[in-house]
Amino acid sequence: MSIEIFFCYAREDEELRQGLEKQLKALQRQGLIDIWHDRNISAGTEWEREIDKHLNTAQIILLLISPDFIDSDYCYGIEMKRAMERHESGQARVIPVILRPVYWQGAPFGKLQALPTDAKHVTSPSWHNLDEAFFDVAEGIRTAVVKLLFHQANAQGDTYTSTGQFREALTAYEQAIHIDPNNAGVYNSKGITLFELQRHEEALVGQLPSPVVLPAGL
Repeated sequence: MSIEIFFCYAREDEELRQGLEKQLKALQRQGLIDIWHDRNISAGTEWEREIDKHLNTAQIILLLISPDFIDSDYCYGIEMKRAMERHESGQARVIPVILRPVYWQGAPFGKLQALPTDAKHVTSPSWHNLDEAFFDVAEGIRTAVVKLLFHQANAQGDTYTSTGQFREALTAYEQAIHIDPNNAGVYNSKGITLFELQRHEEALVGQLPSPVVLPAGL
């Protein structure tokens, strides 16, 4: 189970995109995310169709905001517009990442919570260096990824329960618990599932048998 992340950025910000991708590499190595951007397009591929495909399937879309992004008809007028449509319909989460100083508050994404913290742009001299700024961004993205993974695992458990696949549901709920051990609702769902499996003692005392362990860091 992983979250696909799509980078929407202007070519002039390629070096900054690479800096952020490096900070996300640990999440990628843990199998929690898959990263896609236009540099992944192989020779001979119709680039616009390939971009559209991933833009329409990614669960998190990062808008890397800069003067060049705002100036780009393709980034702003096509990619960002489609990203916001998917965000508004609940199909994806759009996260603006402010790379360089530019007026962005009046844009369609201006109402969204931006990264880094307090929307202090990545190249601001108030950061000690770019690594510090991108670390802050990566922490915000990690939080979003964990929330989405929890939602996926919990929803999967509900789906299995509705079709009577209680062993599979139990595995999914245990995954959700390890992602967010403080969510009371998923414990209730797990208890009901244990009851359906005739594991009544475990259902009553709330034990967590044979947990599904996610990669370290969660």
